[in-house]
Amino acid sequence: MERRAFLGTAGIALSTLAAGCASRAPSADDSTTRGPTSDETTRTETTDGDANEASPETERTRVAAGETVSFAVGDGSLADAGSRREHLLVVPNRGDGELVASLAVERDGEASFDRAFALAPGAAVRVSLTDLARFDATCELPERNASESVALGPDAFTCNVQRTSFALRNGDLTAQTASTLMACPGVVTEHVPAGDATTATVGGPTATTEPEPDEPAPHALVAENPTDETWTVRLLVERDGQYPFDGVYALEPGASASVSIPEPADYALSATVVESGDAATETVAASSFDCNQRTTAATVGEDGTVDAATVSTLLACPE
Repeated sequence: MERRAFLGTAGIALSTLAAGCASRAPSADDSTTRGPTSDETTRTETTDGDANEASPETERTRVAAGETVSFAVGDGSLADAGSRREHLLVVPNRGDGELVASLAVERDGEASFDRAFALAPGAAVRVSLTDLARFDATCELPERNASESVALGPDAFTCNVQRTSFALRNGDLTAQTASTLMACPGVVTEHVPAGDATTATVGGPTATTEPEPDEPAPHALVAENPTDETWTVRLLVERDGQYPFDGVYALEPGASASVSIPEPADYALSATVVESGDAATETVAASSFDCNQRTTAATVGEDGTVDAATVSTLLACPE
């Protein structure tokens, strides 16, 4: 089975919001709601479809002027662990008349969301993508015979607020992605070609350095893909409820990614295969940092499973 490498935001013109947004993104109501946020501002009606529609009738959710109706796609796993935030899809009505629009979202090729709306002036639809995955989103304006699609890969989920808006601009339906510009230390998204290896350091530069003779050796977290397929692996380093490292790597066959952890502390190290959802976790104690080289290796299997184990050299360390 052929696996796709990272999908960028195809066809998206990138613009930026103002930098410096340090708060957690939309409120819990926005990120967890799986239906309209307010029954008072929305209602569903059935309208006759035209000859081009697959069904003779289409249900449309009406959104009142100036209101926003919010939905969530996914299980909300991004809020559970790591430093990445959900990605927002928005369909606003910036015109003076009613806008009829539909928004469909596929996750890894399977339908996850498909609804039609009648938006009054100033109204909007917002859909939060709450899991790290690959999504394809399509907005259609049936009365204008217009359609626009975007593909969102793991690089669409960072520590920043990222929002893809489908809107009419100069009469054309376009998709644009805007993002805050906060620095995201420890958040890495990388594609590793077949047979190659990449390295990173927790709290430091991407290239590891040798410890001083009187310093403990760093602990290494390694993801390996010995299979014939490309798999995406997320490596998390957790310390005291914080995540100093959140790396997502698309590993082609024979590729690997290594993360060096130089500072002694108690850690939880996890590896998750994005495509399958399989995960493995190992704990590391601060007391284990000494002169020996210790490595936690996460190996991806042919079926997308992952196994993790920690090995160490057995040198006698001076006191």
